[in-house]
Amino acid sequence: MQLQKTGPGENVKPGERPRRNNADKQPVSAFTGRLRREFEHSEINLPAVVANAHECVCDSADSHPCRPSCPVNADVCSIMHQLKKAGLLANTSFNKLGFKSSDELLRAVDQNAQSLDPNFMEQLDLLLYAAHKIIKRANPIYVATSSVCPSELLCESGCKVNILKGKEHVNIGRAVSFIAGWMVNNNKRMVAYRWYEDDEVLAEKNSSIAVIGSGPSGLTAAYLLAQKGFNVTVYDSHSEAGGILMNDIPMFRLPKKRIKFTIDRLKNMGINFITDTTVRNIAKDIESGKWNVEGTLFDAYILSIGKTTPCLPGNRTGFENIFFDTEFLKETGHFVNNHLRMPSLVENIIGMVSGRNAVVIGGGNSALDVARTLHRLGAGKVFVVTNDVIKKETKYDKPPTMLEREAEAARKEGVTIVYGAVFIELCRSKGNKDMVSGVKYRKDGKTTQISAALVVYAIGRKMGELHNLGANTNDYNQIINHRELKGAPFAAGDCTTKFVNEKEPYKIDFDHPHHYHNVISAVSSGREVALDLEKAIAEGKQPAGIL
Repeated sequence: MQLQKTGPGENVKPGERPRRNNADKQPVSAFTGRLRREFEHSEINLPAVVANAHECVCDSADSHPCRPSCPVNADVCSIMHQLKKAGLLANTSFNKLGFKSSDELLRAVDQNAQSLDPNFMEQLDLLLYAAHKIIKRANPIYVATSSVCPSELLCESGCKVNILKGKEHVNIGRAVSFIAGWMVNNNKRMVAYRWYEDDEVLAEKNSSIAVIGSGPSGLTAAYLLAQKGFNVTVYDSHSEAGGILMNDIPMFRLPKKRIKFTIDRLKNMGINFITDTTVRNIAKDIESGKWNVEGTLFDAYILSIGKTTPCLPGNRTGFENIFFDTEFLKETGHFVNNHLRMPSLVENIIGMVSGRNAVVIGGGNSALDVARTLHRLGAGKVFVVTNDVIKKETKYDKPPTMLEREAEAARKEGVTIVYGAVFIELCRSKGNKDMVSGVKYRKDGKTTQISAALVVYAIGRKMGELHNLGANTNDYNQIINHRELKGAPFAAGDCTTKFVNEKEPYKIDFDHPHHYHNVISAVSSGREVALDLEKAIAEGKQPAGIL
């Protein structure tokens, strides 16, 4: 693919992001350095976290509406209690440490914690570590998932602050994400304390278990089974473990160091990771009675392969300037994180979109991730065309599948979201039959055309080929699992029916799709399958079967 010329460099106004085009002689290293800065995750600061916690009106004796709204039943009240105690510590310490206020002290912690009194820092670390342990009991991989948890539709939706104070809910999601970031960024200091404990592994058992897939459900199941002493091996087809967390979510939403931190903790527990391996065959070994997974024998296996194949539209997609969200996000993530090769697919994309329009077709968070990434790659204007509606008014309306906080972040960056739009067709380029020049859609009875140098489809995902994994699927493109049919394999996550807080499948509120399809429901699914498998092995039952 040849890069399109973008003309001479543009004059950049103060405060405006510079753009790179083909005529730009800026070194690649400098350009990628700027990209890394633009892709950095923005953390909430400690003073804001403490102030946010003090908005919480629940105490330990209350019934907490936030807790049953969480798929993993996290004890939000106790987490906020630890953060309140951090504020109290700052209130009683700022004067003797030479600060004018507790806020000034907490800001100093954010800026340079190493220069502060070590006794104060140890007390503060202990409080945040206690919060970390509370969260981890509910979600053992929360460090890797908290920044993308749809908390606004879950725990925050039942917050009492809305009712009692008439204010917006306590920002639980950002508080938990802050604690995750604290544990990662201050890990060296934390592990040096005498009270720090590594993840406990119980007495080793003889059983070995294979987990196929290392997304949130697979990692959760692997952690819980390893904690019980099972020998666990996790397979993943990608070069790095982490599944959708590592490959499909950009850094500005989920820092990759958090995922690597989580994977390292799992490795320290004795979990074995085999990457760059697509499991194609699982068969019963006649002599041993065990399961042969790519030449290695296991007592049981769990399928947590997710949905990684993009859904295809009905029209032609084989154009040079059309991509799918899975490919686009994976390539840009590798380019920004590692700068793997030159030239790359991303360099071509940068050349195409520099200063020009780009269109994303689809309405989920993945569509917004693509749009915000295109903005960072230098696109002039970015449009998201979706048939989702802002507010569902008829039974035929499709409710929004994107989180409002993510939509608001995209709008602040200049992304235009066109709701209630029905995609009609791609407009062919007159000068090049292998390119498209725009997109047509209909809204409110009116047809509109947007010129576009690049189009990305983000219209959903499905499971890839199951090969010989001993599984059948239902009408919803989901693996039929052990809870639904006796003898079916153990499966977890998006690839199968998820039992969220023991609720029956298909009885979830589908007016809010994120109640069902999100990283936390995947974690809940991983927890359930780990408990079921442990029970089956303890009772001597056949752990999995081939239909």
